Amino acid sequence: AFGLYVPSDIVRTLIQQGIDPKPGGELRPITVIFADLPGFTQLTEEYGADVAPFLTEFLTLATKAIHAEGGTVDKFIGDALLALFGAPVAHEDDPDRALRAALDMIARTARLGERTSHSGSPLLLHIGINTGPVVTGGLGIGAAKSYSVTGDTVNTAQRLQSLAAPGEVLVGELTHRLTRHAFSYESLGDVVLRGKAGSVLVHRLDAPLPAPRAARGLEALGLSAPIIGRGAELNRMLASLDQACGGSAQL
Repeated sequence: AFGLYVPSDIVRTLIQQGIDPKPGGELRPITVIFADLPGFTQLTEEYGADVAPFLTEFLTLATKAIHAEGGTVDKFIGDALLALFGAPVAHEDDPDRALRAALDMIARTARLGERTSHSGSPLLLHIGINTGPVVTGGLGIGAAKSYSVTGDTVNTAQRLQSLAAPGEVLVGELTHRLTRHAFSYESLGDVVLRGKAGSVLVHRLDAPLPAPRAARGLEALGLSAPIIGRGAELNRMLASLDQACGGSAQL
């Protein structure tokens, strides 16, 4: 499962960043979504005190899209939200789930705008998604302490969100490599993100592929290599797998 396997990209990142989980925390790879509703200031001016029910409905719809794919809403920040896929519950296809949730959020928000009376442009989210290592656990002090995540992966997702145009979903390179078997993209090349040294390879999400290809572990990361001198061991593993599939449990 992706939640248990740490790709070498992440290992190198950890070494470079010197990330060390604090006591009570946990280091794990997850996919982070930052979503924001542009033009909210204009809506506030238009609705006045009545903006609260509208904002509540928007956040409710976004939360339903996240939960439908098995994700967790970490926090709301005004008209924006931070969602997690891979913490506290991990799935093998968390990056795929995050992308489906993002597209669902955009669709739900657009429908909300169509049935809501306002004079502005269509309601279109801009979303940033990034996959990588974070420190998870109880963050904060005293009564304000709650489960959350922290790390450069989260910061990069927020920078991608701020770069995205309304209706766009921008993703980082690891998210792209883990999901390109199931989604189509347009590469934006290396982009300098505010507050980050160097550049980041950014991709714009297009749509799910009509016929997704099979995701194959290391090959999905571009790290596939032949196994040399392990034929006997590989055969034993495959024979054990056949026995397990036949209903014979073993250690």
